[in-house]
Amino acid sequence: MTKNRIKTVVFTLAGLLAAPLSTGCESRAQTHEEGAVFLTTSPVRTDTEATREYVCQIRAIQHIELRALESGYLENIYVDEGQVVKAGQRMFQILPTLYTAERHKAQAEATVAQIEYQNTKKLAAGPRVAWWHVKKNMKVAEEGSLSEALDSEAARMIRTGETEDHKEAARAFVEKRAPVFKGV
Repeated sequence: MTKNRIKTVVFTLAGLLAAPLSTGCESRAQTHEEGAVFLTTSPVRTDTEATREYVCQIRAIQHIELRALESGYLENIYVDEGQVVKAGQRMFQILPTLYTAERHKAQAEATVAQIEYQNTKKLAAGPRVAWWHVKKNMKVAEEGSLSEALDSEAARMIRTGETEDHKEAARAFVEKRAPVFKGV
């Protein structure tokens, strides 16, 4: 280190040590200031409810989702939300008007299906060869001229008159019984 620098450090240290010694000998008069007076009160205990609205979903620890097997409008509700229910206890009743209408509709459709079945059964038990000729005649009548339809009708009438089913129908008529067609 250089001599100037050493001198500077020595003088600085001597000044720092001398400063507390020179100020410590003086006596100062201490002034006492009285602090401000604060009024205090006792706290009042009350229940306080602080609410804030948040967008959320609250789910229970034990959550049971209840859905009806059927859709419809409720007529009566027999339990309250959160109420304990027992097995077999009625919880609600669905308005029966819709179900009654659905039942009547289903019964009507079943009746129509039964009538169609009986008609199909009668047709199937009938002269199948004659029915085949009738269908062919109707197709000719739709697509062809009047003279073609009449010619087709006459030719097919002759063919059906020669079948075993035609002979069975004639015998059954004379004997006053139901015919038994074999499709030949």
